[in-house]
Amino acid sequence: TSVCWQEEVMRILNRRERKTRGIITINRPAPRITTRQELDQIFHSFISELCQHNPQLAMLYVPREFDERRSLDISKIFPVNTTVVKLQSLVLGGPASLNDISLQAVLFSKPLREDVKLSFFILKEYDNGSFKQLHIDNGTLEDVENGEQINNVMTKDSALNVVFEVTNEMK
Repeated sequence: TSVCWQEEVMRILNRRERKTRGIITINRPAPRITTRQELDQIFHSFISELCQHNPQLAMLYVPREFDERRSLDISKIFPVNTTVVKLQSLVLGGPASLNDISLQAVLFSKPLREDVKLSFFILKEYDNGSFKQLHIDNGTLEDVENGEQINNVMTKDSALNVVFEVTNEMK
């Protein structure tokens, strides 16, 4: 007989066994003429594939046509150490003739490669027009132009640096 946690155990085991590194892209377009049932099948297939990965950074685009009630719960897809960015438009481009109703994900593994690390920064704009960056790993708020610790991070290792900007308009 099946137990209620069997699916969760299999999902975790599959994540541990997966050895993919680098950047993984997933694109699930909707047919131009479709039914609600087809959209639901594509959506569930997309979620199932996402559950097989354990990325450090996940950028997701889920159009309303697939998730009308906005019920997608990313905490049930990715572990707590994954940074997830929900996008408001397509992340993977294509010819203008392509359908823009598409589920998309770009997943960045940890590490990307043995010699490349992924770093996260938060860039904040202040009322006086100055900017300061916070490097997530070292937790120090420094000036963008002459921050010593941030400069060390940027010049020391090969890295993909992801910057999240908080502007005054976002207050």
